[in-house]
Amino acid sequence: AGNLYVHARRGKSETTVRYDPSGRLTVRYEINPLMAGGHPFGVDEDGNLYALIADNIVQFDRNGKFVKSIAVFGTSNAGVVTAEDLRNDRYPSNHGPDQRDEVLRQIHPCYSQWETAMVGDTIYFIAEGPNSTACGQNHVLASLTLDGRAQILDKVNSASGVIRGPDGNLYMRERGKNE
Repeated sequence: AGNLYVHARRGKSETTVRYDPSGRLTVRYEINPLMAGGHPFGVDEDGNLYALIADNIVQFDRNGKFVKSIAVFGTSNAGVVTAEDLRNDRYPSNHGPDQRDEVLRQIHPCYSQWETAMVGDTIYFIAEGPNSTACGQNHVLASLTLDGRAQILDKVNSASGVIRGPDGNLYMRERGKNE
């Protein structure tokens, strides 16, 4: 608790790191710089980090080691990220049949809205919804469980992220509303 997770860019290199409450760098995550991503998406009670990499939500253990891909979003041809992809600095290729459910094919986390909330085994986030052609056009509040099931919870108007308040409730801000 109290750790800060940051996706950092230095020159052409990108990485995700964890700082402890004193500001000391404690973990550098194994993220392939060619995959452009690694944006923190959630942290579970065991300290595992979930990050968006190459259209995948991937799990890293508390020491920064890649564990597995949880889900693949969108209509892109990106495959499931494997440990071999990370070791060999290659973008994921299609590995077997498409395992995405209908919701995962229709949505993609919004790149301009990184505030997410993790409650138990579920990550809540703002996504580009079905038939979206530009960021901000068709936002939805979505959830993803750690076993890879996604759900569209509600259509929202240009929301700017989801946070979990000190009271345990989820909050999001929509343009033009004070919610």
